[in-house]
Amino acid sequence: MDIPLLTETALKLFFMLTPFFVLSMFVTMTTEMETSARRGLALRATVSINAVCLILYFFGRPLFNIFAITVDSFRIGAGIILMLTAIELVRGTAHASSSKQIRSATKKTPGGGDVGDLAVVPLTIPYVVGPGTIGMLLVLGGDAGIGLSIRLNTCAGIVLASTATGLMLYFSDGLMKRLGHRSLQILSKITGLVLAALSAQSVMTGLLNIISAHKP
Repeated sequence: MDIPLLTETALKLFFMLTPFFVLSMFVTMTTEMETSARRGLALRATVSINAVCLILYFFGRPLFNIFAITVDSFRIGAGIILMLTAIELVRGTAHASSSKQIRSATKKTPGGGDVGDLAVVPLTIPYVVGPGTIGMLLVLGGDAGIGLSIRLNTCAGIVLASTATGLMLYFSDGLMKRLGHRSLQILSKITGLVLAALSAQSVMTGLLNIISAHKP
């Protein structure tokens, strides 16, 4: 077990999953639900997040092979999309637009009825696993020359980050009492700053790799 690699992967993906923003959206979505229904939804979401992240990770290499896309080109594109997410979090516009979608989604499940669908859409996709995160997971899985040990450690990091995000949703009541909406907004903005740095690094890495590959 490569602890540094596992920790690095888990921390990066944890921020890419924007857990504090998702926690705020989850609380808004489940306001009228009973505690048991809320926690049931959180557990379904945890399974869904893990499944989606791992599928995307293992789908990366076949996708690039099929469409003949270089990993570095995709890395640049994913970095740009991730930067847009970071800007929305820092400006606070992500909460406003997502709240409208939540009100539309929860109307379909009045009284906290069948919430199974909400665990996948919109909770897992696009709130937790957004376009930028999808791109970065594909890049992680698409890097050539990765050995089995690295893949296993990366998978462990993905599961750790996804489960940690799900646990935050499961214990949302207690977290909200301790943090409050104001603190969540601040933490979401900090997450946006971290995402901005990660996206800039992704774009720079892609550009440098492409330049190096075309040097005479």
